[in-house]
Amino acid sequence: ESVLVCKEAERQKGVCLLQGSLQPISSCLMKREGEGLTTSMLRAILEIIVGGVASSPQDVRLYASCTLLAAGARYDTPPTPGTAMTAGGGETGGGVREGAIEACVEWLIENEFISIQREGNERGRGGEWDERGGAGRHERYCPTHLGSATLSSSLSPPEALGIFSDLQRAMKSFVLDNDLHTLYQITPVYAEWTTIDWYQFWCLWEGLGSSNKRVAELVGVQESFLARSVSGKLIAKTDRQRRQMTIHKRFFTTLVLQDLVNEVPLGTVATKYNCSRGQLQSLQQSASTYAGKHTHSPAQGNTVVFFPLPLGNCVLLVTSVPDRAVTIVTVWVSCPVKVW
Repeated sequence: ESVLVCKEAERQKGVCLLQGSLQPISSCLMKREGEGLTTSMLRAILEIIVGGVASSPQDVRLYASCTLLAAGARYDTPPTPGTAMTAGGGETGGGVREGAIEACVEWLIENEFISIQREGNERGRGGEWDERGGAGRHERYCPTHLGSATLSSSLSPPEALGIFSDLQRAMKSFVLDNDLHTLYQITPVYAEWTTIDWYQFWCLWEGLGSSNKRVAELVGVQESFLARSVSGKLIAKTDRQRRQMTIHKRFFTTLVLQDLVNEVPLGTVATKYNCSRGQLQSLQQSASTYAGKHTHSPAQGNTVVFFPLPLGNCVLLVTSVPDRAVTIVTVWVSCPVKVW
């Protein structure tokens, strides 16, 4: 028996909790209506390929047929007479369709997380999906450095791709006047303030120096976006708009991190950005952890720096940051090093 003790004001909530029905279990690989590929399915397929569990199209189909998504689909929609279930639940009675698996694999290949190695041929990026499985006998999926680094960093493929794109843009033009651009690269994409006072953000923007504004423009901050946000015309429905929102929130978080690195008292920073000291301490810890995700250490003992700059420039970035901030970014560099 279980006894629930609660206050009289919480009585109704307790009754609903005990008498309410349980929601059915659903697979995280299932995509919602109107959505594209699920991050979970991309991550799952990348894991089995990088981990060596699956190396061919047949292996990927077999893995897909063993998931909760496939089992639930077979249970909900049993095969009709005259149809057969494939190893991956591909046509048939509603299992994991090959189209979804193929789309995930092609996305990983297109974005260079994995590559195809054909027997007797050089490694290629393309390749058609053979419905009869004939091509699978001569094809092998191989993880790239990007795919291995993504798995080791515990980031999802879309997140890793976004980070890599940011670093590629930084390679073309990096501001060394101050440490703001460096700090932006190690600001966690998921460390967003729950609420942002856009008018306060606008005031901070107006007070930024020319070098800081150049950093903001290089990472994608737009004055017009801030103006719309202040006026209450903020819309984030499309992928592009959500991406813009993420960039601006991340830059705002970077400004907070910059004050912490510059040893501004916690109380002053908390008052300036209208946040608690606990949030600031959490940001410091998450930034340190996130910086570590830019580094991938394979079994050979080498370190692949997830940073597209030459090693000399990478060291320059670290040494250009004041000593008080080196502890945050030193995880970017270790020896021996292969530059990615």
